Amino acid sequence: MEKIDYIRSVEQAFNQFGMSMMSDDFASKLLATLYIFGGVNSIYTMNNRLVNGILIAQQKFNIKGGEIPNADGIILKKIY
Repeated sequence: MEKIDYIRSVEQAFNQFGMSMMSDDFASKLLATLYIFGGVNSIYTMNNRLVNGILIAQQKFNIKGGEIPNADGIILKKIY
């Protein structure tokens, strides 16, 4: 749990400068993979590093739930 908090705090530090640890391209690929294979395989919910990546991608594209998603991210997600 300590490593999860560390990764989130580093991402928040990047966000204060208007940057992210994860590129838009990688975040789109990660979410596309999760969309295709996420319901079938439990590795997508049990791996802490992958869960952190998913949380960062959600924050990057503003898709946490109830918000308007980032338009640039929608275009990238449609490509993958």
